[in-house]
Parts: sequence; structure tokens; C-alpha cells
Amino acid sequence: MDSLTHVLMGHAMGALATAVSPEAGPAVYWATLLGNSLPDVDVPLSLLLRRGIQLHRTYTHTLVGAAALSAAAAFLLASAFPGAGAGRLFFWTLLGCLAHLAVDGLNLFGVRPFWPLSRRIVELGVLHITDPWLLLLLGLPAVGAKAGWLSARWVGGAFLAMWLYVAQRQRTARRLLRELREAGNLRARVVPWFSGWRYVAETTEAVV
Repeated sequence: MDSLTHVLMGHAMGALATAVSPEAGPAVYWATLLGNSLPDVDVPLSLLLRRGIQLHRTYTHTLVGAAALSAAAAFLLASAFPGAGAGRLFFWTLLGCLAHLAVDGLNLFGVRPFWPLSRRIVELGVLHITDPWLLLLLGLPAVGAKAGWLSARWVGGAFLAMWLYVAQRQRTARRLLRELREAGNLRARVVPWFSGWRYVAETTEAVV
């Protein structure tokens, strides 16, 4: 997903984490906010190494990479928030990283979460890399809470509502694919396009 979506996810998840662990204060908020963006550290690293974006969605977008990044981030956060506990900070940072990997696996670029054990790509093709409805779902409560119109509960609730939206997109994708196959296409693929859908279908005579 785009960087703004990851930041908004981290903000919403941070509000949820703060509600679950109020005794940890802002520490868990920063842990989840950071975790939701950490895997994309491979972009500046790739540019720094003059490899374009070849490293994007490689090592840092794996379970091993997420755990390593979370451990490093938790160590740094523990020095800034000594009362929060490194274990708790690692837990919330890791959840943020895993949320990042999960949504990246929902678009066509996909991720290889099980590397180095497997190079299998997980790409469900449910979300476009930039989904305007998802941005609104996460962004409006954040703006509303900042302006004082909404409570922080709306921000945390947006993170949970996001997964309901994802489930609805998954159901729609399955329905559209079934309709394409029932129309007589030999093979078909539904493609997310911003908030809508496109498709590629093969008939006996052409590819549409």
C-alpha cells in the first residue's frame, strides 16, 4: 500500500493499542505507528545502495525481517520509554509490522512473508495500492479526533472497520470471478483498480 495508508493504519492501531494498554501511555502508540511503516525502510535503503527500488518488498517484508526490525525498534523505544517494558514494545511493534505485511499482501504486488523457507508470493488482489475508500475510512476519524469532533475510540475503531472493508472486498472479488467463469471464460482474473475493479479474461478466441 501507499505510505499514507500505512501511516494512517499505524495511527489508528496506535489509538487502539493505547486503549488496550493505557498504563503504557504513548509508548505503545509510537510502537504501532512505527511498526506500520518500518518494513518500507527498504525503499531508502535500496536508493542509498543505488539499486533503484529493487529491494522493496524483499527482506524487510518477511516474518523474519519484521521480527528483526521490531526487536531493533523496541530496543530504541525502551530507552525513550523505560517504564513501558521492552517486551511489550516489541509485541506492539511486531503487530504493526505484521499489519503492514498483511495489507501489502492484499494487492497485486504481494509479499514473500515466509522467506527464507519459501519464496512463495502472497498476493490476494483485493486492494489497489491506493484505495480512496480505505484512506477515507482511516483518515476521517483521525482528522475528526484531531479537531475535537470525535473521540479517540473512533480512531481505534477505524482500524477494526478497515478489516471489515477488506472482507467485503474479498467477497466482491470472489463474486466477480465467479460471474466471469460462469460467462464461459476459460480463465479469468479480477484486478483491483482504486475503489473499483477491472479484469482479464481468456476466451477461446481472445483475451479481453
